[in-house]
Amino acid sequence: MASSVLALMAAPALAQSQAESPAPVPQAEPGGQPAPAADSSAGDIIVTAQGREQRLRDVPVSASVVSGAALERKDVRSLADLTARLPDVKITPGQSSDVLSIRGVGSGQNPGLEQSVATFVDGLYRARSRAIRATIFDVDRVEVLKGPQITFFGANAIAGALNIATRKPSTTFGVNATALYGTDNEYLLEAGVTGPITDTLSVRVAGRANGIDDFVDNAAATTRGRLREYTGRLSLRWEPAGNFRSDLRVEGSTSRNSAAYDGELLNCPTDPAYPAAGNLGCAEALALGGGKVDDTLDRKSNIVPGYANLDFYEIGWTNALDLGGVKLTSVTGYYDHKSHVLQDLIPVGPTGPNNLGSLMVPANDLYRQFSQELRLETRIGDSVDLLAGVYYQKSHLQTDSYADFRFLPFGSFLPPFANPAGYTAATQVAGYAVLFQRENTKSAFAAATLRPVAHLRINAGLRYTIVSKDADRSFVLGSHAGGVVSSPGAALIPAPLVTQQFLAANIIGGDLANFPNPRRRDKRLMPSVGLQYDVTPDVMAYATFSTGFKAGGFGGTNVIESYGPESVRAYEVGVKGSLFDHALDVTLAAFRSDYRDLQEATIVFLPSGAVIAVTTNAASARSQGIEFGSTLRVSPNLSFSADVAYLDSRFRNYPNGGCTVLQTLALGLACSQDLSGKRRPFAPEFSGNVGASLTVPAGAFRVRIDPSVYFVTDYNQQAGNDPLYVQKGYAKADLRIGFGPAGGRWELAAIGKNLTDRQTASFRSGVTASPGSVIAFAERGRSVALQFTIKQ
Repeated sequence: MASSVLALMAAPALAQSQAESPAPVPQAEPGGQPAPAADSSAGDIIVTAQGREQRLRDVPVSASVVSGAALERKDVRSLADLTARLPDVKITPGQSSDVLSIRGVGSGQNPGLEQSVATFVDGLYRARSRAIRATIFDVDRVEVLKGPQITFFGANAIAGALNIATRKPSTTFGVNATALYGTDNEYLLEAGVTGPITDTLSVRVAGRANGIDDFVDNAAATTRGRLREYTGRLSLRWEPAGNFRSDLRVEGSTSRNSAAYDGELLNCPTDPAYPAAGNLGCAEALALGGGKVDDTLDRKSNIVPGYANLDFYEIGWTNALDLGGVKLTSVTGYYDHKSHVLQDLIPVGPTGPNNLGSLMVPANDLYRQFSQELRLETRIGDSVDLLAGVYYQKSHLQTDSYADFRFLPFGSFLPPFANPAGYTAATQVAGYAVLFQRENTKSAFAAATLRPVAHLRINAGLRYTIVSKDADRSFVLGSHAGGVVSSPGAALIPAPLVTQQFLAANIIGGDLANFPNPRRRDKRLMPSVGLQYDVTPDVMAYATFSTGFKAGGFGGTNVIESYGPESVRAYEVGVKGSLFDHALDVTLAAFRSDYRDLQEATIVFLPSGAVIAVTTNAASARSQGIEFGSTLRVSPNLSFSADVAYLDSRFRNYPNGGCTVLQTLALGLACSQDLSGKRRPFAPEFSGNVGASLTVPAGAFRVRIDPSVYFVTDYNQQAGNDPLYVQKGYAKADLRIGFGPAGGRWELAAIGKNLTDRQTASFRSGVTASPGSVIAFAERGRSVALQFTIKQ
């Protein structure tokens, strides 16, 4: 985010004292925008990475922080949009689930997996990967915390945390509004109003409507796909006394995206190494195209249209009581999430009656969660700060998916003894997989900061977590009467048991039984320790060690999967500070995180052409590298920034990893490969963002110019080290030019993204029934928009 992003590399530790963090929280500008800190050149950005408001430069947490104002200026609407331009971070929509990866560590394509990168909004955990599709709006800042964040964010933040802080009500009246229109019929209308209701009660109401038409040209669609989102939030702040504050937030969103799964077919025809006889999807595409297929990545598709719909509401209630020397904080939350998707896994378009030849897969993700956290903060004398707390979470998850196997006449494959219902080649065979999971999480945590001598701090943290889960599953095979299915399980006619058993064991793959052990209980004590030393008043050096774990669980696919917990031991050393009278901010960190039993989901091809996801525990993996961030302020009107990273993230010991497509075709279902020493997915060796910001005064007005370039080297988008799924390195250039009065009351701006129109894909996977071909989801090309903002 150019100069709006400050990178700070350190490790978890207890909050610093007020004496060491004297800067007050900035008051809001009109319209609820955060005002610049008293000395913005000193980097006084406020964060809550350790459960309380502190200056970023005083908090030993590895972070990239982007302000809400910067998000608005750059027209960043989602976590995927934001992290596409941050080094060492990859967040993108996927198929079975979405991808969240920091420093090359994340969770794979299995809807039963918790995420190794945890997402929080105002301290409330959002467990489901699909939640990243929710729009980011009316926020104070987004903190991207890298590396294990266990002590303050819990067991699932084993690779990092995304901490979103929304704007809070103000005691003064303010209004802000933004309107935007751009290419692909992109539009946005957003407004917020804040102010006092009484002397002790303030309110903020904000809403957004935004949308965009499909930027992929889908030849199989009768109408152009589009995204439409509507989000609203009501926030109340009650301060009846100087030592008590209560914040209540109620938020809801609905999203309808009929352009979510317009995947492109690549590698058709396939390389001669892949058997053409089994490449049915590609063969159908070639037949439809007269022997030719557009199999280049060019934002042109021919796939039966699908959709991705998301609805959620969230209630958060935070109460803080200062008893004089002891501060008590309670955070209560409820989250309800409903995701419904429909996608075709064979991107060759409709090839017959009822889209014969496609593989339509509707899926639901239904999730409810209640959480409660209590924290206590205090100081003992002048040399010890303490924080302690407890956390409880209860959740219920249901995932289900319906696979309509139209791409082959599976009914004709049945021998007579397994076909009492008389299936034929015309019978549409289908399968319905369901996972129910109930989870209880209990945690106790504590942290301390000791100051034995001047300039030195010893930080220690400890968290003990117990995670209990029980789950049930089913996988039913049968026939489907016809037509496109949009509701999982609604049209399935179960086959006789002998037919199901034969199909599951020999053709489609899957398990009909429930989990043999449907309950599990994981617990772990996770310590951390670190040293901080103030080399000068503006430069701090540190060294840290931390541990963490993520509980085991149950898979949400058509095979029985129960995987164990994963754990990490992480080390980091570095320095951060300001030089030349705060003209230059610099952060430098070297890190190494060793993971054991990492939960890894891989895509496996069956001999029939069907595809399944298999989750196993990789024996060990290592993520290590160097991160550098800097901001140089040449003058009040000119600054330069850089945020770059080198990453080496590999499996250390993974002898039974998933195979490449070629290996599976040669060795069958029993195939496994030794992935030890191979790079992990979504782990580019180099990535970064460089930019500048120039303000040109023009009388009572100003022109602000913000160019930036993001670059990344090659990286794989699936585990298994298959060259089919590699995204080649690229660089993308953005530019924003804004004009308005010097006071910033309004601004008219032009925003250009990916100005060189680089063709890239956010996600790649195999094509069912077409081993050797690839389905790729293109990222947006060049775009230009006009934006108008006003604050009163």
